[in-house]
Amino acid sequence: MEHKIFLSALSSQARWSEAVREVVAKIRQGLGGRSCDLLIYFVSETYKDFDAAGCAVELKSRLSPRVMIGCNSSGVIANQTEIEMQPAVAALAIHLPEVKLNPFYLSGTDSEDIETGAALINALDAAQQKQAILPYQVRDLVPGPGEDGKTIAPEGIKVSSLNAAQRE
Repeated sequence: MEHKIFLSALSSQARWSEAVREVVAKIRQGLGGRSCDLLIYFVSETYKDFDAAGCAVELKSRLSPRVMIGCNSSGVIANQTEIEMQPAVAALAIHLPEVKLNPFYLSGTDSEDIETGAALINALDAAQQKQAILPYQVRDLVPGPGEDGKTIAPEGIKVSSLNAAQRE
């Protein structure tokens, strides 16, 4: 079985387009020809001429990630380095062989009906709540380095067991 790869890359180039190219080069080198399945990137909000659409196109065309998400921020972190309020681009590129990714989008309107996790739990009947609320705190949801092949057993309540009103 092929191993998962988690790479981070950081650039503090003064121009965002140059920073993106530097980050891409580091990621491509680290992946060594393997796929970039998930790309999470952050761009410092201090770039005056930043083009969000252009940045996304550049990353997508050069790395071909299956799933990509990004945002701007006041600071970025990668490779144990934090850069705040200065030009920088950081990215986490992940190679996930044999993993199915299911991206989804929730608009503000989509999430209006469930304002909190408590509202979701309160929509369940007593038996469903007992199944949905685990009697212990879950701390490790994602296997880390050295845990390849480890799976986490599903727990809680299946959506298929909810009635039509609860699924809304």
